[in-house]
Amino acid sequence: MLIQDIMQTKLVTATPEMPLVKVLRLLQGRGFRHVPVVKDDVLVGIISDRDVKQSMVSAATSAEGRERDQLLDRLTAGQIMARSVRTIGPSSRVDVLVRDEERGLGDVVRAVEDSGARISSVVTLGTVGGAREVVLRLATIDPGAAIKALTTAGFTVKDGGRQRPR
Repeated sequence: MLIQDIMQTKLVTATPEMPLVKVLRLLQGRGFRHVPVVKDDVLVGIISDRDVKQSMVSAATSAEGRERDQLLDRLTAGQIMARSVRTIGPSSRVDVLVRDEERGLGDVVRAVEDSGARISSVVTLGTVGGAREVVLRLATIDPGAAIKALTTAGFTVKDGGRQRPR
């Protein structure tokens, strides 16, 4: 199964300027535990319900009365969001058929690494019509360069159930 088969395309997002109280209402109202933070259609961070609650508790315990209320009103998503967000693309899974008995997993890995892509995980499956199947998860949004490198190296790459000939 590819990420594109399970991913959401109608996203609910926050902005860095969004008040934390509004982010909390968004999370609770939708039953979400996380919300991406987007500025100018670019992902700049992510906030969890735990981040919001911890920040609100911290602010609430550092001040009292009206000062506390003002502090809570000034907190924004951009102030507490995690900025280091790793993403993957909709087609980050690549299935490779290894037909030649002389070639193996090392040849597949070399072809992918030579393309500049990083491999997150590898699973080798039994034979499919006489070919061993290797399933790769790539740490890239666009696996195109890795797929091209694999086909150039003579491997058959399956794409969403179809096969890209070598």
